[in-house]
Amino acid sequence: IRDQFSLDSWFSMVAAKSSGGYVRFFFSVVLPSVVLFLICLELRGWFFGLFWIILSLSVLIYCTDVVDIDIAFDDQFIWLRALNEEDDIANSIQTQATFFSDVTYDVFRSVIPVLFWFLVLGPGVALFFFLCQHYTEELSEEDREWDLIKNILYWMEWIPARIAVLLFSIVGEFSKTWRSFVDSIFETKSGALETLALGACAAAGHTKPSAGALEDFVSVAEAELMELKSLLERSLLAWLGLAAALTILGW
Repeated sequence: IRDQFSLDSWFSMVAAKSSGGYVRFFFSVVLPSVVLFLICLELRGWFFGLFWIILSLSVLIYCTDVVDIDIAFDDQFIWLRALNEEDDIANSIQTQATFFSDVTYDVFRSVIPVLFWFLVLGPGVALFFFLCQHYTEELSEEDREWDLIKNILYWMEWIPARIAVLLFSIVGEFSKTWRSFVDSIFETKSGALETLALGACAAAGHTKPSAGALEDFVSVAEAELMELKSLLERSLLAWLGLAAALTILGW
């Protein structure tokens, strides 16, 4: 679907015909989302909702781009096994911690917020999040709409990130992750990346490594990566199960 409807082409066309700033944001992101929302409302009663289902599923498929977990983790395993005594272990520990956080957030952001808003408010809002997400790639921090869109994305990720941590507690180590989930409910300053990283560390039993022997670090890091990969896969299945249950219940 994305080959037929390129976001880059859409954003470029709007930018060429608008004055920029909030006007460009409105026509690039807000207007198509509102139009889709209204179309979906109209199609609900057509042919027993068949057209609505087809359109909604098409939008959901278009707006999700699940990270290939196998490739991401294989690359990290290759990097770990290539380390030698000449590499600085402190930098290696930091690189491993950064990957731990980034891959958790990337897997989450590639599908979960879109799925969440699709289930709660329909395909129009799911498309709005998706367009906002990619619209930031067209901006720099100097653009007027930068702060607005970053705040929109922050709050649209806030609820699904907390639910993701709750699911981590169910499919991972419950007691530690539950405390992380409870703490996150009252936290409004940390972004989704930090919240998910803390939850994933607790659920996967991740411990802060020490700058000891390189072989010990690699061994522990590989075990934690395997547990994190399994955790992310289980959590995605939990989200799919939750979506299926809500669909069956007629949400």
